[in-house]
Amino acid sequence: MNILIERNEIYPRNSNNITRTAKQHDTLLESFFARLKDDPILDEKADESEESLKKVSNLNVKYPFGDYGSYNDMLKYMRTIEFYYPHITKLVRIGESHEGAPIEGLKIGYPIRDINKRAFWIDANIHAREWASSHTALYFINQLVSGFEKDPVITRYIRSINIYIFPCLNPDGYEYTRSKPNPQFQHFAF
Repeated sequence: MNILIERNEIYPRNSNNITRTAKQHDTLLESFFARLKDDPILDEKADESEESLKKVSNLNVKYPFGDYGSYNDMLKYMRTIEFYYPHITKLVRIGESHEGAPIEGLKIGYPIRDINKRAFWIDANIHAREWASSHTALYFINQLVSGFEKDPVITRYIRSINIYIFPCLNPDGYEYTRSKPNPQFQHFAF
């Protein structure tokens, strides 16, 4: 775990505050990992009942998490999330790729227009062959949006910080490796 502290806060008199902060984060991490263990999707013996399967697909929006979809599929998913959940999501474009693909992500927070909260940034697929990272980020979007006002921990985070998630910072490289999945054709420029 990393704790970022302003330079002027690193004094012996603040060591108790730092220790207290670290313990609070450890408690949050323990709680988080306990929640992961309770998730039937991640347990060794997955519960495949209809109720458990709804945990992933309880949104108005569906994404094929079992497949590695195209970059356009990712964009369509995020745009659809924004359409159905405008009170907590906003599509954010930070630029374009070398080949002109939009580099977009979602801002998740409540109220969505509040810009005075702290920000938490998640980006994925910086390197072309990091396919799983994009879909992990999309799954995280799914869990946050579907858990808002249903899960007290998720709701607290969405109300207290703005979360920016960019599932694919390298759309050109991602699509290139999807078109040529054999690593012998790997082009290190991506």
